[in-house]
Amino acid sequence: MSALIEQLHNVSPVVRSMIALLPHLSPPVVLTAGPHAIQPEGCLHLPSINLIIAGAGGPIIPALAAAEAISRSTQTDVLLVSIRPGRQINVIQFDMLFAQKDRVEIFEDLLFWTMPGRLAAFVPARAGAPAAVIGRSAIIPSELDLSRDERAAGIARAAAELRMALWGEQ
Repeated sequence: MSALIEQLHNVSPVVRSMIALLPHLSPPVVLTAGPHAIQPEGCLHLPSINLIIAGAGGPIIPALAAAEAISRSTQTDVLLVSIRPGRQINVIQFDMLFAQKDRVEIFEDLLFWTMPGRLAAFVPARAGAPAAVIGRSAIIPSELDLSRDERAAGIARAAAELRMALWGEQ
């Protein structure tokens, strides 16, 4: 088994979660790896925001290592989408890897967050760690100042979006 998903099959819940994020991200999206593409097969590339979206094909530790290698080799940020077994809620998780000149900064164990009138973000599963805000030209590391209620409401709203994409239910 590969550490990352190698084909974009719409029956995969990880792939459907990857695709569900696209309305929140700046186009265009490169779906297939071709002779001039920088992303591996099974990944989505959004050149306008310097982002590759990859899906974990198995355990998270090897997937993070593979995503870090992609980020280093392409000097592109990577959003890793995964299903974490054993979780009762927030089963779909995200890890954001920010390409720096000499290193890759990793924000682990993030949850999707949306609110009307605000930019979507990935907030840490445990409050207190940095978040990643989806901007128009990049995903930006941020210290979001959210109240407990704002945090919970945004996570619930985003979870509903993902449920709709995954299972067609509200």
